[in-house]
Amino acid sequence: MLRQFSVENFRSFKEQVTLFMEAEKKLKGMESTNLITAPDGEKLLNTAAIYGANASGKSNLVKALRYMKSMVLHSSKDTQKGEPIESEPFLLDPKSSQEPSLFELIFFIGDSEYTYGFKVTKEAIIEEWLYRRKKRQIRLFERNTDGVYYINKATFKEGLDLTKRLRKNALFLSLVAQMDGKIAGDIVKYFLKLIIIDGFEPRSFKAHTLSLHREGKFSEEINKFLCKLDVGIKGVDCNNTEIDEDQFEKIFMRNMKETGNFEFSYNEITGKKGITSINTIHEIEGQKPVHFNLEKHESHGTQKLYALAGPFLETLAEGRVLVIDEVDARLHPLMTMELLRLFRTDKMNKNNAQLIVTTHDSNLLNRRTNLFRRDQIMFTEKRQDQSSDLYSLAEFSPRNDEALDLNYLRGKYGAIPFLGGFADGDSCDG
Repeated sequence: MLRQFSVENFRSFKEQVTLFMEAEKKLKGMESTNLITAPDGEKLLNTAAIYGANASGKSNLVKALRYMKSMVLHSSKDTQKGEPIESEPFLLDPKSSQEPSLFELIFFIGDSEYTYGFKVTKEAIIEEWLYRRKKRQIRLFERNTDGVYYINKATFKEGLDLTKRLRKNALFLSLVAQMDGKIAGDIVKYFLKLIIIDGFEPRSFKAHTLSLHREGKFSEEINKFLCKLDVGIKGVDCNNTEIDEDQFEKIFMRNMKETGNFEFSYNEITGKKGITSINTIHEIEGQKPVHFNLEKHESHGTQKLYALAGPFLETLAEGRVLVIDEVDARLHPLMTMELLRLFRTDKMNKNNAQLIVTTHDSNLLNRRTNLFRRDQIMFTEKRQDQSSDLYSLAEFSPRNDEALDLNYLRGKYGAIPFLGGFADGDSCDG
């Protein structure tokens, strides 16, 4: 479970902003089905939708979380001593461009709440900290530019003998996990299971769905997922055929020309390569079923739905956190609504999974859809200095019967583009 994510001085975020997944306590008439219960009894949001104009910072918030995940997973093993860190501070202010970026996540593993964060420049990790809270909060470790200056000898023994091996460009958490530290390892596993995908690039996460499908994991659920979304598909087959080495290059080149009508596989046991075709099944009354190749014959929307099946099903089954940038890209608004509803129902979301999306689809705000509490709706907006802000609809205290979709497009909540009369031939300089 995720409680909060904070970022400062990263890409378009100059000042610190925080994505809160904690539910507002004084919202009357709001659906309780949109909430999950944290181990400490607090109510958290199961879904959050982030709106904003193009270039307002929505995608940068997702990229910030992806950057933090990448640092946790790779900083200790993918860098060498003295190598620069890929840091992206806010560049439109001379002072900020020279200061560290901050990332902090508050989350649950089992019945423990962890607060983990770090500050980073291109040269070094400036600060890093880890706290754990059950009944009370305790400090597990802290570091600064001089190194790790505090380790809790009672609760974080796994880090005691590793401080001398720490590089300035690596996270201490990652180092301890790499050396089989139990607490650090559990936290790294949490980040590993955090799924972050780009809705514009379904091929980037289709491989994950294909892997699950090919292994037989969620095969039945993937079929049901597509059938229930009513895209005319009655099933989907995943067929793998091993090929000889001398045929691989020929098939690979043909696949490139046909823009990806099948996927390649590799059997680690036999050492043989293969091709996997994904075929959708369409039924015609009185005739045999017709098989279509997914990428050759199906629409981009259907291809995206197949790609989303793996991340959605795995997140719901294992109680993970799923983050999707531009969830509505290539999808009909009703299809997007149906996907979001999966996280609202106790029947589908039995394990307290959470979904965070960015979107432009104002139809999701229509109160007749009953999709969101108002604390689930957030906005990004550019300030005068071109930095991004993040805030919640709940700050506006809208009425329960307010037309949120229309008021958003009218600019009542901000976070919409300011159009400068382009159709009338106006220029940028007035």
